Amino acid sequence: MDAYYFYAAVFGFLLGVFLSLILGVPLLVCIGILLLGIFCGIQGIVFRKSLELNLRYVLVVSVALVAFSVGSVRTHYASTQISRAFQPVLNTKSVIEGVIISPPDIRESSNRLTVEITKGTERTRIIASASLRDTYHVGDRVRVTGTIKAPEPFDSDGGRVFRYDQFLAKDGVFGSASPADVQIVGRDTRIWLSFLRSLEYVKDGFVRAIGQSIPEPESALAVGILAGGKQGLGKELLDAFTVTGMLQIVVLSGYNVMIVAEGVLAVLHRVRKRIALTIAAVVITLFVLAAGAGTAAVRAGIMALIALLARGTYRPYDVLRALFLALTLMLLINPLLLVFDPGLQLSFMATLGLILGSTPIGARLLWIKNATLHEMLSTTLAAQAAVLPILLYQSGNLSFVAIPANLLAMPVLPAAMAASALAAVCSFAVSSFMPILALIAGIPAYILLTYVIHIAQVGASVPFANSIIPAFSAWWLIPIYALLGWWVWRQKKNTPHDERARHLYATAY
Repeated sequence: MDAYYFYAAVFGFLLGVFLSLILGVPLLVCIGILLLGIFCGIQGIVFRKSLELNLRYVLVVSVALVAFSVGSVRTHYASTQISRAFQPVLNTKSVIEGVIISPPDIRESSNRLTVEITKGTERTRIIASASLRDTYHVGDRVRVTGTIKAPEPFDSDGGRVFRYDQFLAKDGVFGSASPADVQIVGRDTRIWLSFLRSLEYVKDGFVRAIGQSIPEPESALAVGILAGGKQGLGKELLDAFTVTGMLQIVVLSGYNVMIVAEGVLAVLHRVRKRIALTIAAVVITLFVLAAGAGTAAVRAGIMALIALLARGTYRPYDVLRALFLALTLMLLINPLLLVFDPGLQLSFMATLGLILGSTPIGARLLWIKNATLHEMLSTTLAAQAAVLPILLYQSGNLSFVAIPANLLAMPVLPAAMAASALAAVCSFAVSSFMPILALIAGIPAYILLTYVIHIAQVGASVPFANSIIPAFSAWWLIPIYALLGWWVWRQKKNTPHDERARHLYATAY
């Protein structure tokens, strides 16, 4: 597809989703814009000679208008509040039955369960905070007893207000019961839930194997980088990773997905290319699903699958198009992610910064003769510059040690993941009859993970390691990112971004 039409469609769609979420574009206006776009396209084709119009420009406008209406209409049908059928259960003690539809989120004091409840043709989801005494799995049919309340925004650092209601709404969750008495009354045998339950069993066994070969808190970090989830680290250590700007390390991100993809391809380098790419695609998909399908991992997974498809079909891989295509596909499924999901915003901006900013920044760092250090510093600076404005808007956390901390920690992450996975496999094999061997196998992973944790702790202990910036209007993001975009445009070289696509998609967050 011509780049003009592709980006016209993407930006038109994104603008339609954004304005519909912020302003609420009426459905009749969406339909009117759709008809206008179709009309412009037809008129441009039919009368292009008599009107002396440039057909490409007319069609670009037409495509943008049609895409805008598609994004607006899709957003119009996305649920942003609980349906009327379930409103009577809010703020009252109720007994309801539903199905657990995602892996339990085990916290220090409770077991957070996402329960889908149905009433006729209507359905919604709630968060039930259950006791840690019982074990729950995806597909369990449960009876929840408790007071269900609508999620509410709450105050956060720097005078900010975190829209917790919107954050849950993106996942279709419109109520929470905390605490709640949750009893298992059966099991839902639908194929999709049974499949997710099987993945959950595999993941749970993997987590146990890591715990048998690597002590805490290193095992919690290993679980975070391999299987997703940061709760096991504890508040103190989690705060250290936050202060040092290393939080993307302890949650499953695009970087982790890349390591898995490249690792599978390296193992299968002697296998026929298309077979290896197919296996890699299956492994990536299962890995993302088993880890909870977080938005950053899903975005990176889609980009990795597009890259594998390009390799398999011997076509060039344009990493920038892949990024926007991944975002568009995700928003077609769930348009609420664009505004209501901070994780997707940070992941997208970090990857965009890597793609567009690492080359011009690297050109300013030619005085660094070591190629590895030059590459690490340019990509780290590009990602940090791209996410800093939106990160400051969301959390206000300005870390003064983020760049050196990430430069020291990121290079060992692939080795730490590989060593942790090897330790888990060894634990599976020998822990039942010779647990000492499992502990020995975990020593390399323990050393690497201890190193990463030590960097976070030392960085967080530095005086004035970070500062909380007071809240500011989101409108400030427009001139800030416009200025960054102008600088990138000014620094743009002749080398197109897709020449470094393979490496850049590999280092994406």
